[in-house]
Amino acid sequence: MFDRLNIVFVASECFYFLSAIIFALLDYGYWSIVYASVINHSIKFVMVWWICPTKTWIKLKKIDFSISKSMVKFGVKYSLSGLFAFFNRTFDILLVGKFFGTASLGFYSKSKYFSNLPVTSINQMINTVLFSSYSKIQYDKRLLLKAYFKSVSIVSLFTIPICIGMFIIAPELILAILGDKWFPMKVPLQILCIMSFFRLISQSTASLYLSLGRPEYNLRISIIHTGAIVLFIFLLIDFGLNGVAISILLAYFIGLGYNIYLLNSIFPNAFLTLLKEIFPSIISSIVMAIFINITKLLIVSLGVTNNLFLLLYQIILGMFVYFLMIRLIKQPLLYEVFSLVNNIFNKKSTKNIPSVIKNTY
Repeated sequence: MFDRLNIVFVASECFYFLSAIIFALLDYGYWSIVYASVINHSIKFVMVWWICPTKTWIKLKKIDFSISKSMVKFGVKYSLSGLFAFFNRTFDILLVGKFFGTASLGFYSKSKYFSNLPVTSINQMINTVLFSSYSKIQYDKRLLLKAYFKSVSIVSLFTIPICIGMFIIAPELILAILGDKWFPMKVPLQILCIMSFFRLISQSTASLYLSLGRPEYNLRISIIHTGAIVLFIFLLIDFGLNGVAISILLAYFIGLGYNIYLLNSIFPNAFLTLLKEIFPSIISSIVMAIFINITKLLIVSLGVTNNLFLLLYQIILGMFVYFLMIRLIKQPLLYEVFSLVNNIFNKKSTKNIPSVIKNTY
């Protein structure tokens, strides 16, 4: 089932990006995002229903109260952490709407949407497979830790270049997709792209703690994150949208610090190994950003000012440079990703991941 859900998530996100670009080229402006979102969720709904032909998931079964008690205890902590996470995602948006008006609310909410998109989408696709694998090997902490590092390495391979790339191409992205009126969202978008980098590391531990039966760790992190958001927003709200965006960035940094403390309490020195795993993606993304900036300056100096052309050029060049750098620095990781994708589409993902981890390390 997890491998099928991955196919659904990949297909719906691909349709989303493709339809958004098509509608933008047809001059639909901000409605491009609206129509693309409708298409995305419609395709996701139809495909999820289609992959469950027997409908066993909606059939009533006899309740086992001995199991239900432990599940309720687990579920309460999980649900509370979800409520705090929801507050963390929406509190800043509510304050922007209250203090800065509808126009600023539109700029900020769209900035947050674009910055969250890569981390949310990719984490959702990969974690549906990896959470199942975590649960199967939860009693082998050595193998579980290896699985965690491998998942972070794979997720960072995609999300870090997207976050850094979006930071670089933000002006052209806004002008080409949304239009001139949305340009004030540039700086908040760039700040929130940096936030997405910290969010990547923070969210990577969520499935790990759940598989260990410690949902209270996610709850504690969410509570600290909530307190940090409230504190920093009220300290920096006078600086406008940029101040709110910086508040979210600082709050994620505080939450990350406590997350690292919890991670190291379970697996000593785990954070140092984590940095080692994501280091190739960071270096490759920095090189990619340098190449994009240099070539963009050269092209603009030649008189090329079409934003859509500049956007597509930077995306294509960035993908090429980043792929080349990863191939030079950590080529085995690419083979592992290709193997994972092949397993997903051959319906072997949840069975093969632990064996892939064992063979890799």
